[in-house]
Amino acid sequence: MLLAFTEAQKLKSNQNLAVPVTAIMLHSTWSSLVLIAKPVHFFGIIPFTLANYSGSVIPILLVVFVQAYLERFLNRIIPKSVNLVFIPMLTFLIMGTLSLWILTKRFSFD
Repeated sequence: MLLAFTEAQKLKSNQNLAVPVTAIMLHSTWSSLVLIAKPVHFFGIIPFTLANYSGSVIPILLVVFVQAYLERFLNRIIPKSVNLVFIPMLTFLIMGTLSLWILTKRFSFD
C-alpha cells in the first residue's frame, strides 16, 4: 500500500483514493477466496481473476496509473458541488471492478 501511496503522489493523484483501491486486491476475504479457488463473478456476470496480489508490484502500479487518469476524467465531468461524494464512490466502483477483472488478468502469476 506504500507503493500505491508513493505512485499516486508522483502522478499527482489523490493518495487517499489510491491506497483503498489497491487494498481491495489485498483484502483478507479476497485472499481466502483465492485459497479455496472458488470462482467469483461480480453481479453474476463479470468473472474476476483469482490471484494473490500480496507480493505483486506490477498490478498495483497499473491500477494506480489507470486510477489517476480516471480521477482526472471524473474531475472534469462531475460538477464541483457534488464531486466530494461522487468521485470517490465512482473511483472505488470502477477501479475495484477493473482491478480484479481486466487490469490484473495479464499479471496474475498464480
